Amino acid sequence: MPASSETPPSASPLPPSNETFVVVGLGASAGGLETLRQLLAAMPATTGFAFVVVQHLDPTHESLMAKLLAQATSMSVSQVQDGMRIRPNEVYVIPPNHNLYIERNRLRLTDPPAQRYHRYPIDFFFQSLARTKQNRAVALVLSGTGTDGTQGAKAIQEAGGLVLVQDPTTALHPGMPQSVMDAGAADLVLKVTDMPEALLTFLRRRPAAAAGALEPEATPALNGILEEIRLRHSHDFRSYKKSTLLRRLDRRMSLHGLSTLQEYLELAQREPTELDRLVDDLMIGVTSFFRESEAFDTLQREVVPYLARAAAEDRTIRVWVPGCSTGEEAYSLAILLNEQLDQDKLDKCKVQLFATDIDENALETARAGLYSARAVQAIPAPLLRKYFVQQGEHYQVSKRIRECVLFAMQNLVTHPPFSRLELISCRNLLIYLDPLVQNKVISLFHFSLNPEGFLFLGNSETIGKNTDLFEPVSKKWRIFRKKGISRQEVAFPIMGRRFAAHDDSREATPHPLHSFRDITQQALVREFAPASVLINRQFEAVYFHGNISRFVQVPAGEPTRHILQLVHPHFQQKLRSSIYRAINTQQPVTAAVLATEEADERQHIRLRITPTHQQGEVWYLISFLPPTEELSLVTTEADETDSNLLQQLELELKLTREDLQSTIEELETANEELKASNEEVMSMNEELQSSNEELETSKEELQSLNEELGTINHQLETKLDELEKTNNDLANLLNATRIATIFLSQDLTIRRFTPATSQLLSLIPTDVGRPLADIALKFEDPALLEDAREVLRTHKPQQHDIITSDQRWFSRTILPYRTLDHQVEGVVITFVDITHLKEMNARLYASERHWRSLVNNTPDVISRFDRQLRRIFINESFKHVAAMTENEVLYKHIRETPSPDEQERIRLAEEVENVFTTGKPHDFYSTVPTATAEQAHYYTKLVPEFDTHGAVETVLAISRDVTLLRTHEKVIEQSLKEKEALLAEIHHRVKNNLAVISGLLFLQSRTTQDESVRRMFEASRNRVQSMALLHEKLYRNESFSSIALQDYVEELTQQVKRSHLTPPTKVEETIRMGHLRFDMDTALTCGLLLNELLSNAYKHAFQGRTQGHIRVEALGDNGTISLHVHDDGTGFDAAQHPGRLGFRLINTLVAQLNGSLSVEQQKGTLVSITFHYPASHEPTAAQKDTASGR
Repeated sequence: MPASSETPPSASPLPPSNETFVVVGLGASAGGLETLRQLLAAMPATTGFAFVVVQHLDPTHESLMAKLLAQATSMSVSQVQDGMRIRPNEVYVIPPNHNLYIERNRLRLTDPPAQRYHRYPIDFFFQSLARTKQNRAVALVLSGTGTDGTQGAKAIQEAGGLVLVQDPTTALHPGMPQSVMDAGAADLVLKVTDMPEALLTFLRRRPAAAAGALEPEATPALNGILEEIRLRHSHDFRSYKKSTLLRRLDRRMSLHGLSTLQEYLELAQREPTELDRLVDDLMIGVTSFFRESEAFDTLQREVVPYLARAAAEDRTIRVWVPGCSTGEEAYSLAILLNEQLDQDKLDKCKVQLFATDIDENALETARAGLYSARAVQAIPAPLLRKYFVQQGEHYQVSKRIRECVLFAMQNLVTHPPFSRLELISCRNLLIYLDPLVQNKVISLFHFSLNPEGFLFLGNSETIGKNTDLFEPVSKKWRIFRKKGISRQEVAFPIMGRRFAAHDDSREATPHPLHSFRDITQQALVREFAPASVLINRQFEAVYFHGNISRFVQVPAGEPTRHILQLVHPHFQQKLRSSIYRAINTQQPVTAAVLATEEADERQHIRLRITPTHQQGEVWYLISFLPPTEELSLVTTEADETDSNLLQQLELELKLTREDLQSTIEELETANEELKASNEEVMSMNEELQSSNEELETSKEELQSLNEELGTINHQLETKLDELEKTNNDLANLLNATRIATIFLSQDLTIRRFTPATSQLLSLIPTDVGRPLADIALKFEDPALLEDAREVLRTHKPQQHDIITSDQRWFSRTILPYRTLDHQVEGVVITFVDITHLKEMNARLYASERHWRSLVNNTPDVISRFDRQLRRIFINESFKHVAAMTENEVLYKHIRETPSPDEQERIRLAEEVENVFTTGKPHDFYSTVPTATAEQAHYYTKLVPEFDTHGAVETVLAISRDVTLLRTHEKVIEQSLKEKEALLAEIHHRVKNNLAVISGLLFLQSRTTQDESVRRMFEASRNRVQSMALLHEKLYRNESFSSIALQDYVEELTQQVKRSHLTPPTKVEETIRMGHLRFDMDTALTCGLLLNELLSNAYKHAFQGRTQGHIRVEALGDNGTISLHVHDDGTGFDAAQHPGRLGFRLINTLVAQLNGSLSVEQQKGTLVSITFHYPASHEPTAAQKDTASGR
């Protein structure tokens, strides 16, 4: 298909502009200049908006529009040049003989179509504006003729923008504004002078509305709005993307100046019409013929020939178009398929296309198949001539194509799908659905398609992760072929409909069975119905059926629909008189007409005029019937002799005489009636004089009678209202149950049935009164009629389960039909769908078999007790261990069951009874002697099982043989005792050795006279005490793998303080080790480091001072430990003591940790040590709790 010249070069959606200012498109035509001047004069110059004026201009003359508009505003006004960048607070005017579109905040020019009647510059620009600016796009449709701007306004509204329309009553030419309003694309209808304030108010409040809509608190309000829609309109939008819903709600909220969804919910509840407008906004219906023509070219090249070749001579190609909107795409596919069938000369192959949508208004448009010249512009001229009929300024799809397409109301996510399809075309619908729902819909399409069927999606859609279901035919144009077989577990509806109304007219779900009925009816009408014309009371033909070319001809001159001017002159007189007779009598009239010539043959026909009443009007159906035997005798026995002509003339003469005689008799009768009437009038005049007196006397009687009749009439009206309500309740009850129900009389003829019955029997409304035996069943039930007769005989119900051809199960129940006086006047047959119940039973049986196998093959001994303390179930292990059968154990009290240990049996009874009493699980250990005189140890778990009321119904006992486990526990306990004794001995000896070393160092420090040596001994003794402290903490710790640093450092600090701090100096300490735990080696190294640093601090930092403070802190971050010791003393210069033993030891210990050391003078001395400690050694949650004292 060739691309439309009215499509901007960037046919695919453009990325939204990153410049946030609003662009206002102004569309105008005839009478637009003065309107534009008024608008710009009223518009403030600093709105922050950019204005683009698109006006219908003469392509052969230079435009002065920019200069004229510049006189009405202080904003800059310029004529557009290609590539011009658009800026706020400026006005841009389209040049003559160009189309204008916007792309990334630049205005682009392109040549218009050659045919001037194909030029729609306003739509062209509005559509590009919608793609580029989305919800920052505004359209103003002003005075003008025609429909230009309507499609563009719908695109802007669909993108979330704003559409303002000039009030048609104030427009010099109201055509364009009225067209936008008729299309439902107008958000506000205003006078031109009111538009600036409305525009500013809308866009000023919109950011606040959008922010409020996205708040988490808005979710309940959003759900409330969706529920209101479901309750009032039976539409379920829960499957839509939240962003789509919020964008639509944002528009509606901004139009009403609301900032939260809760406020909008309250508005929708107060004003139902607002909910109608919201539903219209959510009904996204953007479509066109051969949309994205390259995609249809690919489909025509790769798919359509395959479908035609694969179809047998008598096969129907079945296609489904969900979300068809107003039907353009559905008709496009029907045209492609029929064109291919014509090329391949497959006359017997038919096309059946199901087109569905949830918008009933759009479906009505689609069924009519009547489109504007603009709408069919993209259709190639040969196809337009072949498959469309021009009707004035519109084009109607030909009858052949319309008969191929069945339009029906259907919600894709709540109604069942069509099946056995060759092609599904679902374009630009999935993009509005939630991703999870998209995935389910793709699976549903796979289920609906025949093997190797095709799926046709929109350019922005994909099958997602369902590559196992479809293979690409064209990745670019999203055409896929089905792979594998259909998933049997696919379930529908995709989403529940618990809020849907029970109105059949709204909920009727299309089903292929309905199409079979329609096909049958259409075939019967085509085969047996005579050529007919339907006329109204003005003799105007409104519909033609069949081949009427022999009877109707188009006269020369102006077109007419008057039937007497259209029919053959030979029929006019007879037809006129017959129609008048039918009008007067309101009864069917039949008349014979002779000698119509066709192909040199003389034929006779009968005219039949049948009055019919529809929709409060009377119509007359003129049927051209074949002749009776008497009339056809002349034709059937005709030959080439003169006698044939003579017979013809004699018969015509006979009929003419009959007509003349009838006319004479009618005239004589009328004349006599007039004479009699005259006499009667004279006598009636006298009678009326006397009757007048009688009427006066009867007036009072009539008044009293009138009062009585009024009372009776009121009572009758009340009864009629009650009867109507009862009838409505009954009809709604039957429809709401969704149970297939048939009411039969005593002779088993159909009295009434519910709509759901059509799923099981081929029933149509005209089948009422027919015997049930004549109706085709869609299931096997040979006993149906016999069971119905049995119910009539015995008055006892009959029930039987049946299965349909599509493997659905139904419970068929036949009950007697009883009247209020308990008389049986027939039977009622109900079919309840029990497919789910059957499937659940099958799953339950499989589950029970699975668990029974699991329970019987486990080594644990399992039994179940009822409230009488009787075993009601035992598994195979119980039989094997107890060496008893089910007959010996089941349904016997615990105390009646043989047991090798009487005490254990009594204990078990008490424990089970206790669980029944408390309702809580309980476990215990027991010892049972075995056949070998050894003791077997069992661990028993008693678990209560509750009924639906929460009471304990049974108790499950599970016993496990733990004899071997007990043996191993004893061995482990003995081993642990031995190891604990050994550890205590080792600890004692290490502790004593460290004490001896500490004592020796102390003695040595007292005997030496050298002060430096004495200090060295004291430092060594402190280091030994630090190691002893760590050893003691580790021994007392619950775990040998690590030690909590907080307690260890606190005790170490106090120990060093006692050794080095002398009165009167008082030092306070702050210890912050957090929850850090170190292994023994790291803790020992850190302890020695802290011992050295604290010793230096206590000895040197506070000389000459009476008080001070020391802070010890450790921080851990992703495996990196930072250890800080900070005193507020006199400070320490590390450069002056680099060779001292303590400082060398500190460096050595830091090197052992592979860390780094830094010393800073910050109000004292800050020593920082950083090293890496594996994250895997960090404390667990339990260790942290232990360290924190929890």
